[in-house]
Amino acid sequence: MSMLLCKEVLSIRVSGKESKKKVRSLLLDLTHFRNLLVLLIRDYYEIYKEPLLNQSILYGFLSKNYSGSYKDDFDRVLENIKSSEKLKDILENLKAQKEKISNPHFIQYIIRQVIKDFMNFFKALR
Repeated sequence: MSMLLCKEVLSIRVSGKESKKKVRSLLLDLTHFRNLLVLLIRDYYEIYKEPLLNQSILYGFLSKNYSGSYKDDFDRVLENIKSSEKLKDILENLKAQKEKISNPHFIQYIIRQVIKDFMNFFKALR
């Protein structure tokens, strides 16, 4: 039985030079944020052999203080990141990039999507 994949393309017209510039800038900022997040997860996995795929913990790195239910795990992972100069730099760049994006819903969506992509990748490896 074959599975039919159907993709729809949604075309959005943006009028005005300033609006186009804002949309383009937002898309580039979101893409850069996503790439930095992927680098953080990948490099953390390479160093500690542990997937960093907890949405609460990842979002906690970007907030001022963590108040989630995974406090012990969050503290352990944060110490691991702080002990690696490479991971620490990526996390700082990720925080700076988050500040460029005004809507926190975009950030949450990207974190969820990246986690989903990594979960599917690990599932495909098995």
